[in-house]
Amino acid sequence: MVVDRHIVIAEHDDDVRALLEQVVLHTYPSVRISSVADGVAALGIFQQSGAKLLLIDAELPKQNGLDVVRQLRSCNATVPIIVLSVDDTTAEQALSIGATYFVAKPFGMSEMMQTLLEILPLEQAYEG
Repeated sequence: MVVDRHIVIAEHDDDVRALLEQVVLHTYPSVRISSVADGVAALGIFQQSGAKLLLIDAELPKQNGLDVVRQLRSCNATVPIIVLSVDDTTAEQALSIGATYFVAKPFGMSEMMQTLLEILPLEQAYEG
């Protein structure tokens, strides 16, 4: 499984997904991003290519983000996972099933960059 410099973004809203791509590229200029709109695609990409980090919307079609987290953790995947949601009450559940961090939407770009660097420092993003 190839894991180097790869980040998976799973977000159903095209505008939010594009914003997340911009924030990730600004934070980690030379990473490869796989950006998808549903949970099934996110799992498929992770299983095929691995990743250094996953950013997953809790409310994804086909398979919601929390189910993706459960499935990854049941397979002992240790990749950091950031769950995003407009519903603040999702935070406790997301963290209890294995998400590394929860970000409420809407979020600020600087807040997201800081969160990314706390969870995946630059040197870790470019290892491997």
